[in-house]
Amino acid sequence: MAHDSAVWINGVSEADQVNNCLLVNQPDDLIHRYLADYAGIDLVRNHAVRSPGTAFRIEDTMPLAAYRRHPAYSEFWSPAGIEHAMAIAVTDPISQLMELVVLWRADAVQPFSDADRQALQDVAPHAIAAWRHRQLMHLHEQASAQPGLQLRVRGNAVCDANGAIYASDPHFNTVMRAHFDGWQGPLLPIKARAMVAAGRLAESIAGLDFVLAPAVPRSLLTVSVAADATLTTAESRVAALYAEGRTNAQIAAALGVTQSTVRNQISAAYRKLDIHSKAELARLIAPL
Repeated sequence: MAHDSAVWINGVSEADQVNNCLLVNQPDDLIHRYLADYAGIDLVRNHAVRSPGTAFRIEDTMPLAAYRRHPAYSEFWSPAGIEHAMAIAVTDPISQLMELVVLWRADAVQPFSDADRQALQDVAPHAIAAWRHRQLMHLHEQASAQPGLQLRVRGNAVCDANGAIYASDPHFNTVMRAHFDGWQGPLLPIKARAMVAAGRLAESIAGLDFVLAPAVPRSLLTVSVAADATLTTAESRVAALYAEGRTNAQIAAALGVTQSTVRNQISAAYRKLDIHSKAELARLIAPL
């Protein structure tokens, strides 16, 4: 998918709101001019936003000859070196957050091919999921906390001081939806919004425990609820060490038990917690 310039936009599709914008090989003011004058007539972008998960080229929305006769072509796209465009949007149906990726080519005789469009459609959801995960983990790594073993279902979101969500993981969306009937983003529920606005670091709301890790300009908000399953003391010790990344042999040596015992206790923990990986176990063992 060779391209000459590109843009990655994070925002809210329904409100035409841009939270973040990363431009490649284009001037910083291009998006501001675009939103002010041309967003409403950009068929590629509009088709992508209306059909999340599907990639569109200019020629999928209108004939290229018509595109080049359009006033916006001579006034905006051509001066910006945009002869061909291809876009895809990925939207979270609960938080209403959207990622829009647009690739541009400057050579009029080098259009994006069907294979290029399919490749973007295949790759974009994975790239966007990785970006969201990394943003959450970046703030999570900065959060300071007292260590302790708690089995909890938890999720994370990045939000600003007004309670607007910029990124969230599926666990956050699921837990919030289960405890706030009919909740949809991109704003936190009123009481959670008030907690963030006041800078309160911890609060229980609607049966959920919220922990705020303040940062500028955005903070990490963690929501958690106690897991239903209960482990024995021995299983908890093994699970905690395993989640830290220790091997069966290291755990056995540390606790003075056999590796077979360690394997059995890990299996029992997985079965009780209904999980299948070390990553899921680490998510449940939340630092306080």
